[in-house]
Amino acid sequence: MDFNRANLHQDDPEYGDPDTFYSIFHDRMPCGDAHGLAKYAHRAMERPYKESYNFTDVIEVGAGAGNHFAFVRHTFRRYVLTDLREGLAEAAKASLAGDPRVTCSVADAQDLHYRDRSFDRLIATCLLIHLPHPENALREWRRVVRANGVVTIYVPNEGAFLHFARRLTTARAASRLGYRGYDLMLAREHINRNQALDLLIRHNFRKDRLIRTAWPFHSSLPAAKLFTVYQAKILT
Repeated sequence: MDFNRANLHQDDPEYGDPDTFYSIFHDRMPCGDAHGLAKYAHRAMERPYKESYNFTDVIEVGAGAGNHFAFVRHTFRRYVLTDLREGLAEAAKASLAGDPRVTCSVADAQDLHYRDRSFDRLIATCLLIHLPHPENALREWRRVVRANGVVTIYVPNEGAFLHFARRLTTARAASRLGYRGYDLMLAREHINRNQALDLLIRHNFRKDRLIRTAWPFHSSLPAAKLFTVYQAKILT
């Protein structure tokens, strides 16, 4: 092993830095835009809700620069996009400034500053895998959604299938765009196992109607799917 090569980037603060990735590169890559693998997850999250559906008040947590918004087909009166990173919340505000129904703010998905039962739908795209306290987030999400409302959650399945797909798509794109340390960034950011998240989701929505949909193969084997979408209808 070449130890000099292994330690080459140890003093480079931007090597594998998550803030650099999300502020500069994320929306230019297949994992973040509407053209690569991400589009299948976005579409799966919205597939049950056609134009005839209405959720009056909607909140999206961990919304980033607002990429998911373009996939929403149902009607609404208010759509609140939140993200913990102020720069991403500002980017979402700038890109969606023409829609008076939309507001953007900085918020912690694990400790939301909204009253109980404030929304009819909550959307969380590829967020739980990043959070240090995912169960706190799930409790908060259920708390702010009204009875008969819906919590929609997308969780990537960190199996061999997804890792292989990343090698062919996002890892190559990161290298091409000049982002260095993509694998290290994933190690720093993807801190929760999807199997553990599945148990937490099923437990916290045990009193509700929970539907799980996997893609591309609806299988219990993590290696056979790229992601799972959860739709929890709040019953009480």
